[in-house]
Amino acid sequence: SSIRTYSVEMTGTSRGTALAMPATRSFEFDVLDRRALQDYARQLAWADRMGQTVEIPQGAAPRRKYRGLALAPDSSGRIAVHSHDGAGGDIFVVDPKGNAFVRITQDASRDNSSPVWSPDGKWIAYASLQKGKWGLYRMDSHAPGAEELLWESDLPKAPMSWSPDGKRLVFWVQDPQTGGDLWMLELEGSPKKATPFINTMYNETHGQISPDGKWIAYVSNATGNRREIFVRPFPAG
Repeated sequence: SSIRTYSVEMTGTSRGTALAMPATRSFEFDVLDRRALQDYARQLAWADRMGQTVEIPQGAAPRRKYRGLALAPDSSGRIAVHSHDGAGGDIFVVDPKGNAFVRITQDASRDNSSPVWSPDGKWIAYASLQKGKWGLYRMDSHAPGAEELLWESDLPKAPMSWSPDGKRLVFWVQDPQTGGDLWMLELEGSPKKATPFINTMYNETHGQISPDGKWIAYVSNATGNRREIFVRPFPAG
């Protein structure tokens, strides 16, 4: 059997929501085979609270296999996005106001993914696989070029949320011993220090720091097979 649906990824603020949807607007896929969603070209669009959508012009957002969107925290309207390519992908910045599509990373084989904005809208943190290690990197969104390695290890990882004061980065780690965990990277000082923040035998992911920096919400299956949202103090845990 099949259903008719949209593949939608959303990120929003009080000003509106950015979403990615298939270029053809609808398609059919088997409910047991979600790979159809992953390989479908998508068109970026704005959506208001009433569900009305306006596609972003092709000059700023050509149809591609987008995965993961992050709306800049400033008023620029820029969107950081991972564009999937083969087994990897690169990070781009969509600038609807300037009608520009800016490549941030330059090597799709490194699987550059999971972009997260700094609170001032200058930096983009992302995950990248280089020389056999998964690392957290950042790059100046206004002057892409040289990237800065923040922290790396052998385990797969992805940035989740940047604290409002810019001092900490929460990221997800896939550990074969404990499943998915949330770690915290202290960005001040040298070398930068990363420590486990929430690492149990359950899967914890999608950590998001509150706007005041005092709380963190995350997803966990700690109560059973069902995933639920939990909240705890931050950064004390």
